[in-house]
Amino acid sequence: MIAIEEKTPFNIEEIEIEDGEPVDNILSEKQMRLLTETLYSSWTPQGHSSFFVSANVGIFTKLLGMAIVPDVLFSLDVDKPKERKKKEDLCYYLDKIGKPPEIVIEIVSNKVGGELENKLIDYGKIGVKYYVVYDPGMLILEDAVLRCYEYKGKIVEQLEETWFREVSLGVRLWVGFYEGEYNSWLRWCDSYGEVIPTGKEASVLERKRAEREHLEKERERERAERERERAEKAEKQLEVSIKKAILRGKLTIEEISEDFGVSIEFVDKVINSIQK
Repeated sequence: MIAIEEKTPFNIEEIEIEDGEPVDNILSEKQMRLLTETLYSSWTPQGHSSFFVSANVGIFTKLLGMAIVPDVLFSLDVDKPKERKKKEDLCYYLDKIGKPPEIVIEIVSNKVGGELENKLIDYGKIGVKYYVVYDPGMLILEDAVLRCYEYKGKIVEQLEETWFREVSLGVRLWVGFYEGEYNSWLRWCDSYGEVIPTGKEASVLERKRAEREHLEKERERERAERERERAEKAEKQLEVSIKKAILRGKLTIEEISEDFGVSIEFVDKVINSIQK
């Protein structure tokens, strides 16, 4: 458990919100895009009007007196500004937005990022609820590639699970292709552990669902056709048997109707077909 302290305020107009530094590496950039694109493509928040997820966007607040830039941040019920002309609208200006992100994610690409040190403390100071550290190269995590924390007041606790109950969203590791690259990726998931699909994956799933639906309709049509043919064949066989009984002339129409389990009208129809 780590106790959280406080720092001095700052003036956002005096802060540089874009320092021109590049992303860490190609895989980190892809990983960030995967985490942002999937939610906008395929996810709807439960009980909330909107959400905001972004990569490499600075969080600015007087609580820290400086910017902190998570690799990915996720925030519920954040209204998008009509225009993004003011500096405060080009970043996550917590003092204007009025709430911190619920989740921040750090993707470790070196040993000097401070993910388990100052960042772990600072995210708690600004009110973040969940903090995810993903260390694919195990550069700072000795026993795993993924670690999740929950902030409870001024205390931060390591979680045993990766499901974040208060936002109805979780994370998990997933091995597969993303943008043609096979790797182990960090993915958002639902309460069942099913990954939130990318736009492309959702399109493929929808196409397969439509194909299954079409196939099922085709099978149903074929079953109905076979049933119709079977019924027609059975009726013809019944007509043949009734014709034989009629031609033998030993039974009345009523007796034939009772013996064969058909209506008198059906027997009359068979008689008419014989007379024709």
